Amino acid sequence: ASILFSLIHVPKMLFASNYLSTSFVPAVLANPAIYLLSFFGLGILFGYVYQETKSVNYSMTVHAIVNFTLYFLRF
Repeated sequence: ASILFSLIHVPKMLFASNYLSTSFVPAVLANPAIYLLSFFGLGILFGYVYQETKSVNYSMTVHAIVNFTLYFLRF
């Protein structure tokens, strides 16, 4: 599941240069290996949350928190 989560985000990686001018977070992730490894790690985190809670809702909540945090790190 973590591998699939990483691969789903590959299109975002291909267009990461669009974000480089507005955020330091994508600049760090501009290296494809780091980008895929970070999403693989997040996939493991979301999978762990699901395993512990047996509810996809908690995984979705953690995903939203990560997205929200990364979005506001841009400023």
